[in-house]
Amino acid sequence: MQRVVATTATIALVEWLTGERGAALFRQSGGGGDGSAPMLFSVNEFIVDSSDLKRMICTSPIWVYRPPY
Repeated sequence: MQRVVATTATIALVEWLTGERGAALFRQSGGGGDGSAPMLFSVNEFIVDSSDLKRMICTSPIWVYRPPY
């Protein structure tokens, strides 16, 4: 079962963003408070930890909070 699925439009947007801004990192937390919406960072702006699960969209990592999965 796939957990991260990107539409053609999403892939085009990610490719455009990384072309304009450089390497990107996406993060989706599992909480219900601040930060529970998907967030976009420059690759060196966010430090992930062992509770995050890594997947990829194009060449950009998306880190998802592990416990719900």
